[in-house]
Amino acid sequence: SYLTISSGISNNGGYKQLDGTDLAPAVLELDALEVAVITIDLTGLPSNMTYNDHYRISVYLNCSPCAPNYQCKSGNNTCCLCQSHSLPTFFDSLVTDSGFLDNKHQIIQLSITALEHVQLDVHIELLHGSYYRDFDSYFRRKDKSELHVYTPNKFNQRNQSDNRNRFTWMAVIGKEAIDAVPLDLPLNLPQQRFKDNIVDFENKILVDRSSDIDVGDKYYWQKVTLRDNKRNETEQINGFGPPFNEEDDDGRNLTTSYSVADDFSAVSNRKSWWDLGDKTAVGYSAAPESFQFLALPYLPFFSNCKGYDSHVGISH
Repeated sequence: SYLTISSGISNNGGYKQLDGTDLAPAVLELDALEVAVITIDLTGLPSNMTYNDHYRISVYLNCSPCAPNYQCKSGNNTCCLCQSHSLPTFFDSLVTDSGFLDNKHQIIQLSITALEHVQLDVHIELLHGSYYRDFDSYFRRKDKSELHVYTPNKFNQRNQSDNRNRFTWMAVIGKEAIDAVPLDLPLNLPQQRFKDNIVDFENKILVDRSSDIDVGDKYYWQKVTLRDNKRNETEQINGFGPPFNEEDDDGRNLTTSYSVADDFSAVSNRKSWWDLGDKTAVGYSAAPESFQFLALPYLPFFSNCKGYDSHVGISH
């Protein structure tokens, strides 16, 4: 209910499954400061099935996207206005692991931190018809991903009955203090990148990719073990053959996850960022306003961490 597997397309841009039936995209709602950790096992995909050429992972924010490869034209479906949110540098990486044409044949973990109440559509989208059968058979059983939603609870306010109160500490950086030292601005400011290398202030969600699965979801392997054991029992009872065994059909061991750092030029900012960094209109003003401090739900200055990527959550 939190992940959409997109493998078909209809004429009006909506989703279809391979058998032609309609597919309703799943929607994941998060309150401000909640963190959704989605762990996706891509180790069993064919060795020559390549990320961005044959399939991709997309995160859509507060909108309903068109189906993959739908041709948008002027005046077409409103879904054409819905574009995928930028993902961490890892997903643009052209590094190739031994035996593969990319570095995505591993367990991928997305961490999405909500900065306000949001609705997310998280998709795995097929882009190439040659892999219909492989794509469908791999994800059909819906056992290749796990979801963990974390709600901040570092401390509770007295007389607070709401168990989702989301009280948390924040880190505050101020222009005056940084200029007085002086310090360079952090390399993990809240920003998102667009396709044309345009960088904009991020005030809705932060998307990270953890290369340490246990940090993002410490219960992941327990859940996988319980799930596989239950499936083994069910399949043996129903006479579906021997117990399930997750072996690498490419003859290789699992790829050890590693971090992929952002390009320095993409994350470094001048002092003028305080005046130009946030272009969001404030109040009734049509023009953006400069700001003197920034409150963050993560630690500034700590980026490219194996367990957290660029945003080490204070509450997580």
